[in-house]
Amino acid sequence: MIFVPESPTLAQAKAALDLGEPAKAAEIAEAVARSSINETETAQALHFSGLMQAQAGRPHAGSARIRRALLLSPERASAWANLAQCSSTAGNLLSLARRGIMTNPRASLAWAMLSVAHHKRAQEERAERRFPAALDHSRRSLLLRPNYAEAMHGFVIEKRWNGLLDAPDCLIDRCLQILARVTKVPGHPIMTFGPFAGLRDQLEAAVGAGGTLGLHRDFARRSPGSGKPLHIGYIGSYLKEHALALALPELFRRHDRTNFQFTLYIAPDATGATDCNDSIRDCGIEIVSLSGLDGAQQAERLRQDGVDILSDLDGFLSQDPLDIMQHDPAPICVNYFGFPGTCGTLHDYIIGDARLIPPTARSGYGERIIHLPHCYMPFDGGRPVSPTPNRVSAGLPEDAFVFLGFHSQNKVAADAFASWMRCLREVPDSVIWMLDHGDSHRTNLLSAAQRHGVAPERVIFAPKLNNENHLARLSLADLYLDNSWFNAHTTGADALWRGLPIVTIAGETFASRVGTSLLYAAGLPDLVTQSPEEQADISISLAQAPRRMAALRSHLKSAVKTAPLFDMQSYARALERAYQTMAERARQNLPPADITIQP
Repeated sequence: MIFVPESPTLAQAKAALDLGEPAKAAEIAEAVARSSINETETAQALHFSGLMQAQAGRPHAGSARIRRALLLSPERASAWANLAQCSSTAGNLLSLARRGIMTNPRASLAWAMLSVAHHKRAQEERAERRFPAALDHSRRSLLLRPNYAEAMHGFVIEKRWNGLLDAPDCLIDRCLQILARVTKVPGHPIMTFGPFAGLRDQLEAAVGAGGTLGLHRDFARRSPGSGKPLHIGYIGSYLKEHALALALPELFRRHDRTNFQFTLYIAPDATGATDCNDSIRDCGIEIVSLSGLDGAQQAERLRQDGVDILSDLDGFLSQDPLDIMQHDPAPICVNYFGFPGTCGTLHDYIIGDARLIPPTARSGYGERIIHLPHCYMPFDGGRPVSPTPNRVSAGLPEDAFVFLGFHSQNKVAADAFASWMRCLREVPDSVIWMLDHGDSHRTNLLSAAQRHGVAPERVIFAPKLNNENHLARLSLADLYLDNSWFNAHTTGADALWRGLPIVTIAGETFASRVGTSLLYAAGLPDLVTQSPEEQADISISLAQAPRRMAALRSHLKSAVKTAPLFDMQSYARALERAYQTMAERARQNLPPADITIQP
């Protein structure tokens, strides 16, 4: 029970807060509000109590007290701003912050909350795919509060979602500075700052965002059990329509169920749903839904099931990667496939390969690295493919050389785009085929093409299709031009599978080296370049060499049956050897270490 003085005062409440006793401070403020006969003092006490409630994670209770304070003292601009802080919708936040500003135009907190309101509205607009409106609100948020990390985060993201390829109004230096404050920004810097976040930036930001749990695991106490099949758990929440869900089924089918036990745990996604596609459901792996369970309950379920090694398919793709990991769901946790980068030391290991994570990149990863013999990425070569359409039906000129640039809406890089436009300028009768991401994105990319001296009609946009039809149309293109800071990942593997050569650009980060990993595993290392300029040089040379293009196509036709990239039987055995090696180290009371798996 909290002791409250007989004659409580607000000064005592504030003193309790200064001593680190917010619950006591709230109780004293409540007592002041009940006993005071002075309306101003009562309003102050209710306002203070409301703040304490809100900071304790009870926004509804806080809001109720602040509203009572405003009934007594409607001129309190700070109370309007604090009421806005308790609001869960951008619309309410906007109106309440504006009310505070009208009450006192000099109230800095009210102006700050107006910035927050525009940031939240931007998030809502983006969720509804209203990208120009989202950009407008992000710009307003940043203008109101230039050093607001979330506003910078939003503005940079909205620029990319709208296909605006220029640097974000000369704010690159400030983008990099904000990486140091990443704990204030939701998400991970690879998705926030894209091309501006290097390998060390990503590691520091991942640790800052909470990825430090693996440092505290006790392997001696919690080593995997012996004398029973090793129980491998996979956990993910993007197993319905996400690209990674299309790549996993063949791996699950190929796994050795005699010497291992495998379980796929489906965690709730952002909407609370737990589902997977039919291909995963039909591949024979045991599937467990974690619907309705919070992080602690999910971890307890995995411990009860005796999971020895947990391969996390989400990482920072998850809404809250700490939610389950902080509750020690398994003796060994692995960052696998889903998130293209380090998660700090949130996991014990990360699955990679020597081309993806070369020795020069080692210091950029908080996890211990598992180098698989070839490409780190699984692949499903059993997917159905529709009959190949003709170019005319796909909106392509029959006789043109078709460069392909199927990249995600928010990932097209300015330096890579410049390379692609140079290819068009120097290869007569060529076109580039890109995904259509809506009016705003399309218009901005066409404007960018014109600035590079390329006529708009040479940039052709393709609608989004289901996977069967999408795979079929890949064969219509001649050469895939990869992106720089974020290569084609599963789409790149699909293109090679369909016989389409890729010219990639190798960077230093995980996401920018996937193309290198794919091409080495497909037997085409000569198509790895070190810069956008070199990508253009090689691509232009290939476009003007029909015999070499035919040889590349012929190579890929054979590679589908022989290359390590598509050999999921060998891939599954290598991954299982990695799991066994991790477990054996733990049984010997040894901490995680870098491990190279031999072919």
